[in-house]
Amino acid sequence: MGISEDDGQAASPVDPADKDENWSVPPSDQPSVAPPSALASEALGEEIRFVRERYIVGKTAGQSLHAGDGRVLIAKGDRITAETVAAAEREGKLAELVVHMVIPGLGADA
Repeated sequence: MGISEDDGQAASPVDPADKDENWSVPPSDQPSVAPPSALASEALGEEIRFVRERYIVGKTAGQSLHAGDGRVLIAKGDRITAETVAAAEREGKLAELVVHMVIPGLGADA
């Protein structure tokens, strides 16, 4: 006699509670992503510095910007320098500096 595939018993349904809650792909099946190289990180840093120089430095502060301790980082109407940008970034105020900067030829002064 041969071995029968059907032993006469019905298959039991799969209970999700019996499975792992983590249905992740096994590590061997996950695509590998190489970490950014030092060269790529350096290139990105250089691009950020370029963008700062081109689009922020040289513009005018639209309002005074203060550090967390009350020091004035830049007064309204002053020219934004690379040092101002660095100080604003250290103080977590770079976005505020950019939002309020005045671009020559635009706005009420034009």
